[in-house]
Amino acid sequence: MIALKQTHATEIIAHAQASAPHECCGLIGGSNDGHARTIYRMRNVASDPLITYEAAPEDLFAAQRSMRECGEELLAIYHSHPRSQTPTPSATDVRLAYYPSAVYFIVGLGGEQPELGAFRISEREGCWGKSRVQGLCRRSLKPKPEGSRRDLDGAQTHQVRYQSSGRESRRARRQVA
Repeated sequence: MIALKQTHATEIIAHAQASAPHECCGLIGGSNDGHARTIYRMRNVASDPLITYEAAPEDLFAAQRSMRECGEELLAIYHSHPRSQTPTPSATDVRLAYYPSAVYFIVGLGGEQPELGAFRISEREGCWGKSRVQGLCRRSLKPKPEGSRRDLDGAQTHQVRYQSSGRESRRARRQVA
């Protein structure tokens, strides 16, 4: 389980919007109990950043070093699909998902409002499953009164859980150019 604050979701969406029409990418660090603490923005150095992402190696190393120094663990990886209304992992996302313990957040910017999706992706099995984000309205990404809670410092917190039932796992589909 990963707990993501509304401020984190807002920061990820702002990064995606600022990077558009290119894909953005970044990491989410946090405690070993699954509470997100830090958003690490990465520069996208992919050869074609309009359709894929590759984090700058120096940004990755700096984020990993910072996580170690702060006692954080890698909880999640995020990126954007600027033209997607409803974000889902692409075949490339599945093929390059080398961190099976991480949650993968994808921001879709193709609709009237940004949409943030959360997924567990298995590169080894070539499949993915949706993770449920409690406390966020799907379309507006605003906190919902029901299903959310306040943590000790009064900040809005949203729980993300991976649903592992067979119905929610889907085989990755090949992208058609």
